[in-house]
Amino acid sequence: MRTFQIKGIIISKRDLGESDRAFKIMTEHEGKLEIIAKNTRNGSSTRNGHLELFNYATFFLYKSENHTYLNQCQTITEFTRLKSNLETISTAYYAIEILDKLTALNDPAEEIFTLLLSFLRELEQNPLKNETILLAFKTKLLYDMGLLPSVIICDSCGNKLAPELIYSPREHKFHCRSCQINPGFGGTTISPQAIKLFYFLQKTHLSNAIKLKTDQTLSQASKELTTLLDIYLQENLGKELKSKTISYNL
Repeated sequence: MRTFQIKGIIISKRDLGESDRAFKIMTEHEGKLEIIAKNTRNGSSTRNGHLELFNYATFFLYKSENHTYLNQCQTITEFTRLKSNLETISTAYYAIEILDKLTALNDPAEEIFTLLLSFLRELEQNPLKNETILLAFKTKLLYDMGLLPSVIICDSCGNKLAPELIYSPREHKFHCRSCQINPGFGGTTISPQAIKLFYFLQKTHLSNAIKLKTDQTLSQASKELTTLLDIYLQENLGKELKSKTISYNL
């Protein structure tokens, strides 16, 4: 039986059997792991205070042939301010739901761990910017996972910044108005401002995203980009995510 320690962020938990719980943690070097914490539902375990959603902690684990079990854990950061605000809790829960559904177990992804940790830190420090932080997180997550194009361009003529481009979910392609072959297919419109925002959020750190000045132009571009990202999410997940406003137990 192998023992080891690892740092990670708790992204989900569920009851298991009569007295145990299973947790998913996103780690820096091992990717997403599922661990089992024995006897943590009886209310007396000293580990329970360390096993809350969003906690960044050090986990002391041991591995059998089929499962990984928790021995002890020690919290590094609880993100207390984040958890004291209903809006930031809701935003964080929505983000980790997306991450959990898009990632596989035991698939190392250092950039995704780093993105998640940065996301929680920025949300903790800048609760009034939660919508901007979430948009930046979604853009970078989908891009880092290879689920977004690196360049938004008309598939027919190669125009990068037409007055507007239309994304057709049926064709999985962008077209400018003059090249839109099947307008009956519908689609979502994305303006040059939204495309520029898309490129900016791809490359910049989350701490730079919150420095964007909120005005009418940015607000409209953010709405367009959010709509586009949600279409890509539905295409890759095959179903809608839960609403950000749902209640849950930390």
